[in-house]
Amino acid sequence: MEDNKKSPATRKELQVAVGRFEDLSEAIEGVARNCLDDPFFKKAKELRGLAGQYLLFLRKEGETIGLSEFQTILWMVKSCLFLNIKTFKMAERKLGDFRATNPEFESLNSPGTNKEPWKGIKAVLYGPEFNDSREQYRELVRPLARKYLDQFDDGQLDHLERFLPIDYSQVGLRESVQAHLRENLPKIEKWARMSLEEFEEWIKTLSENDLKLLDEELASLNNKQDFSSVKWRIKYKPKKLRAVRQLRFGF
Repeated sequence: MEDNKKSPATRKELQVAVGRFEDLSEAIEGVARNCLDDPFFKKAKELRGLAGQYLLFLRKEGETIGLSEFQTILWMVKSCLFLNIKTFKMAERKLGDFRATNPEFESLNSPGTNKEPWKGIKAVLYGPEFNDSREQYRELVRPLARKYLDQFDDGQLDHLERFLPIDYSQVGLRESVQAHLRENLPKIEKWARMSLEEFEEWIKTLSENDLKLLDEELASLNNKQDFSSVKWRIKYKPKKLRAVRQLRFGF
């Protein structure tokens, strides 16, 4: 949504952006061929196909549709390439009137046309069994998005974080995260209350598996929602997560 709050783009700038997204999609496809063959990467490929359909539509109709609609469809393209169902649904709502009067565009995401590419997205986005796949995809997309897109920051891939390896199929996600917190309270409190300097030194002593778990805990635990029963919070949470990923990935 933040893309649409910036100064309005010209039609020429939007047409240039179409080419950049085409290049980004092709680059992701090239790298993803060497990745895991699992439901996550299959879903990512389906959504790249949907992004391609939107880009073809813009190539065909880009001179005739409104600039706002053009920009919002590009937003949908980015949502598909980044597997972000939340921003995709926001863009769909913004295009309500346009979708109602443009059946050719509306059919692109309809059953029978593209096999409902968003169907089942929550399972691969939130299932802890796909932690490695999400992380692998995030790390291959990040440098490519920096290369091809003008307006990109790493935070646009936060929804591809690792999540705690817990079974929340029978209960809500927050309840399961809070149960993990209760079961591991002393260990979590130790690093949560560290200064940033202490934390940065401590994580250098951890194994790769311990760093993965720490990444999952930092991504899953929410200071506002999960710590009502204790008097402390995770100090410097964003900076600690950044320090873990800098140690793991070098950025």
